[in-house]
Amino acid sequence: ILDAVMDKHDLVTLIVGYNKVDGDAAEKLAEFIAREDCPLTTLGLSNADVDDGECFRFIEALATNNTLTNLDLSKNLIGSDENLNVVNPDLITGGEAIAAMLASENCTLKKLNLEWNLIRFNSAVEIGDALALNTSLEELDLAYNAFGADGGMAVGQSLIENTKLLNLDLRNNGITPQAGFCIAVALRQNLCLKKIDLSGNPLGEIGGKSLMSLPMDLGDRLDLVMDSCNFKNSDDKCWFDPEGPSGLYSKEAMAAREEILEKKEVFTPSVENLIMTVDPTLRDNETHAKKIKDPSKHRLQLDGVKQQLHPSLDLSQAYDRAVLIELLRFIADKDGCAIIQPDSTQTQVSDNFVELWYTDEGSSSKEVISLVRKIETTTPNDGDDELIKWINGDRDPKEIFNKFDVDNSGEIDREELKKVFKEIGKDASEREIDRVMTQFDLDGSGDIEYDEFIAFLHQLQQETSEMQLKRKYMVKEGEKHQYRVPSSGTVQFKVLYNPRISAPGEGSSTSNETLDRILSQVKKTSGESSAMLVMSLSLMRLGVEEAQRVFDELLKGLGDRVETLKVLLPVIANPQQVRVFIDMNLRDRNPYRPGVKVKVAPNELTLEQGGLAQIIGVNEDDTLNIAWVDGGRKDVVTKEQVTLLGAAAVTSETEKRRLQGALGNAYYPIMGIPSAHYKLDMSKIGDRMCLQKLAAINNTETTTRRMAKLGDTSQKGNWMNFRNEFYRGQPFTISAWFLDPVPKQGILEFDYVSTFRPVDTTKPLSEKRFLQLMTQCFGDNPEDAIVLKNLAKETKYNHEHGLWSPKIRGDMKGKERFGLQLATLMGEVTPSAVEVAEERAKRELEDRPRTRGEEEEERRKEAEKNSRPQSRDITNNSRNIDDSIRDALRARMAGMTSLGGGSAGGEKSGDVTAGLPAFVPGNRFSIMMKQKSAGAAMGAFGKMKRMSNLMMAAAKIQKRAKKRINALKLLQQMQDLVSMKWISALQARFMLDKYTKMIGISSEDMKLKLNLTCSLHQRIVDLYNFDIVLGALDLEEQAHIINRLGWLNTWSPIKPDTYYELSQSRREERLVSKALLHLAVEEPGDNWWNETFQWNRFDKVIPGWELPITWFTESGMPSKGILKLEYYSGEGEGKHECAPRWRLRNALSGLVLAPCPEFLRCDERDEDGNWKYRSQLRSKYNQLTTAQKMLASGGIMLNYREGEGNKKRII
Repeated sequence: ILDAVMDKHDLVTLIVGYNKVDGDAAEKLAEFIAREDCPLTTLGLSNADVDDGECFRFIEALATNNTLTNLDLSKNLIGSDENLNVVNPDLITGGEAIAAMLASENCTLKKLNLEWNLIRFNSAVEIGDALALNTSLEELDLAYNAFGADGGMAVGQSLIENTKLLNLDLRNNGITPQAGFCIAVALRQNLCLKKIDLSGNPLGEIGGKSLMSLPMDLGDRLDLVMDSCNFKNSDDKCWFDPEGPSGLYSKEAMAAREEILEKKEVFTPSVENLIMTVDPTLRDNETHAKKIKDPSKHRLQLDGVKQQLHPSLDLSQAYDRAVLIELLRFIADKDGCAIIQPDSTQTQVSDNFVELWYTDEGSSSKEVISLVRKIETTTPNDGDDELIKWINGDRDPKEIFNKFDVDNSGEIDREELKKVFKEIGKDASEREIDRVMTQFDLDGSGDIEYDEFIAFLHQLQQETSEMQLKRKYMVKEGEKHQYRVPSSGTVQFKVLYNPRISAPGEGSSTSNETLDRILSQVKKTSGESSAMLVMSLSLMRLGVEEAQRVFDELLKGLGDRVETLKVLLPVIANPQQVRVFIDMNLRDRNPYRPGVKVKVAPNELTLEQGGLAQIIGVNEDDTLNIAWVDGGRKDVVTKEQVTLLGAAAVTSETEKRRLQGALGNAYYPIMGIPSAHYKLDMSKIGDRMCLQKLAAINNTETTTRRMAKLGDTSQKGNWMNFRNEFYRGQPFTISAWFLDPVPKQGILEFDYVSTFRPVDTTKPLSEKRFLQLMTQCFGDNPEDAIVLKNLAKETKYNHEHGLWSPKIRGDMKGKERFGLQLATLMGEVTPSAVEVAEERAKRELEDRPRTRGEEEEERRKEAEKNSRPQSRDITNNSRNIDDSIRDALRARMAGMTSLGGGSAGGEKSGDVTAGLPAFVPGNRFSIMMKQKSAGAAMGAFGKMKRMSNLMMAAAKIQKRAKKRINALKLLQQMQDLVSMKWISALQARFMLDKYTKMIGISSEDMKLKLNLTCSLHQRIVDLYNFDIVLGALDLEEQAHIINRLGWLNTWSPIKPDTYYELSQSRREERLVSKALLHLAVEEPGDNWWNETFQWNRFDKVIPGWELPITWFTESGMPSKGILKLEYYSGEGEGKHECAPRWRLRNALSGLVLAPCPEFLRCDERDEDGNWKYRSQLRSKYNQLTTAQKMLASGGIMLNYREGEGNKKRII
């Protein structure tokens, strides 16, 4: 046949597949291909028994062929001799021959089919490498070979360079997670490939996630197919975690990792130093030498260190180069991430940047490569411009509101809201309108008030900004183009990742178009669609509308609304949208909807017997049409006859509580109420996610305060909002290194306090909306408005915005309990020390002369004691029985059946009941009988009493448990309602009072009251009035709150009038003392009252102590001791010649969380033209500027300065 066709010059396609082309036929075909005048453009040799030798001959002949563009070598034996390469290195396999052809400049092939061969090992690697050099091939089918990890990574490396290939088929090639990761990284760099099929490969979680992120970044540019892949496969060689890249990448790190893996008992000095740098808690503090703790006792902790130690990256290796490329993308995309030099001691990140050591191949000198982040944003459309004008004040907001309030009702209804969207060029769906109404319509009336309308516009502008396309990449300083990672050399560096939450309007949310591509990608996959969608969630940041689409898709696979929300909520953009999304999807549904299963009770008139049925419809008269489960016959029943079964009986509140249980500790940061007490098991994924969320919130909040040049309100001066930490049962300090990355073992317990503050223009809920909120929680109570007004009057809240509310003054009795409780919580005082101090105080009290009042009280108690009835001993074991009990026993004994003898008294001998035998004094039998009878009666009485006590105790426990469950439900409901609302301190106090009164919380349930207080704290606008909230707590509860939230987060120098007990050994209290020193000097009058000082808590106070001049220097102020005082500033009326200095108080507000109120910062004058709040400065120095500079440099420093007239004055 081949002889016959060799002279046909018009033959362009030759298919000889499914024949045995070998021997002479193979040689003849090679000869035909090698002819210069060979006309073939397509040659088909599928299933033609072509082995390595014959393949080599064909490829050799192609070297001189310039016409063949399509070659099919599928379903052959290419690669069968691959194992012979081990014993015969000179052997050239068919795969190696094909690789050489593809790398040749003369290659003309455009389509090559190699599926269903045996290409593997070195041949697979060489074919992969050849793709980097090929400039002709457009379609390559490698399906059903064995490229594996090495071949897959070679393909990935080459795709970075290849600029011609359009379609690539890698189905069922054993592509591992490591190779899948390399291919995913390469596909972002490749701009020409249109389609790649990776179906049937064990891509694992990392490979799958990396590939699933491509539709989000590449759009419609690439058609990715991953059908029937194994996403659960693990690969130890794929050590890089794209979502947690933190750690040290260097030769020293790898050496330390190897020593940890070897489980050595003694490490080399350099490795020990490196381990202590990574985890300072492993330092052995008991010895002065720089040694780590016994390695044999801290293997789990050393395993955590090992996770942060990585090798330096060899850029000539495909995987290492892919790791660096992905790292640069991660740093460009995620706020709070940077690459620093490996010897740097930096632990926190403010800007995203890169500084790494690069060593070229064959060189020993290090070059520092520095990169910066560049962000390109699309311009807004016309509708966005109009919205921005509304927000920025180019148009009067009231005018905008009135424009859409067509009926002049003072509120925007649903139809008017649609016109708002239309005005700015947005086509809002019914679901979008539902979302807005759910968020802003608090009472369900269908209307939005003016303040809520303005808040809606702000949120709409933020969401619009987030949807704009933002392209981020790393560049060298001064250059415009993205940095391209070299393909050779070695790099060493350290990765820091302090995750932050993007501020509203600044982040990038997953758009509908991107989501379309992801869902389309998921639907291509048979059997794994839900798993793929869940896997890709970590790559998304969803708004409400986008989350709803994902929810609907996930619900099909998971089938449970709560489980679906558990998976979805962590990736919703912000807590505000999380709350709206939950309310939209956990609404109470109509329980009598068609399809619901019910249990039907019989009815005497209409239904003889009941059973199980299914609702098929509801009639106009509110009766139900049902179909019986057995038989299918139909009936009509009333709603009173049916009992709902299954999900129909579940309410939205029940499902919300289920959701809280499913999310566990992560519920609070996800819902935007992070201020709480946490106890986390770091071996659990949910608890690690909780800590990661809190770390991101902490980094965001502290960075915001730093940028605003505000003070550090942390407990330990480390810019961390974590307090009272315990790790593995020991006191601990959470720092940036501990959270980067979070540990995977140990129990971590701590308090978190949120320092997020609203913008100055934020207003609390109006009284109308607030009372509506209270109705949702507690039910309708017409007296609530009156109670709220009375509370405002009691706290003088309406007078100067509560600045002069009543304070703790005068009687000092019992106030020391606050300081003692706080010292105990802080660990400064042990309970045994308290007992010793109380005993000593008692002895001192006994030694001093009694006052007349005390003597009268003692006489009264003694008389009361003597008037009590005396008990008598009636048994041999000396049990004392009260006379009343004895009388009852006698009466009971009189009715008992006699053990023998005749009747007593006038009773008949035939009666069943007989009296006790007569007691004969001195008769030992009578005495014994009397004692025995009394003992038996006492035993019966004791059993009855014990049973009664048990029943009473059980009833109390049941009642207390029911009360606690109700208290928990109400607490969770209140937390949910206020989590996205800003309230005033007065409203918070009202809620706390109402909660306490309605539930009747006992001392055992104090924790619930404290939890509510912490949740309210972070939502109060006027936080300088937090003392009003503290007024609802007793002194011990106040100590608990100060311990959990901190002095600097609850106290304000705007309202310093209160009692203080400050330990100078604790940072927060020392700073408050410094602020009070400033106020004492600058504000007129005698404003320190009853001040005392003692070196130790249980020592006597220093007699006649007065504030010494040495305290007014940083070195002279003591670092220990207890300062007690009351501060007084005249109650706003200049009493005792005391008055505030508002500019100083304003400056000192930068030290604490509560900002100075806006009305104090304005230049407002009273009717006489004097400054209403701001005091006139007494010198040329600007206190405000000076104090702010001192705050910015790390806290208030007390120093002397020479003023006018050579008088020293304090700044």
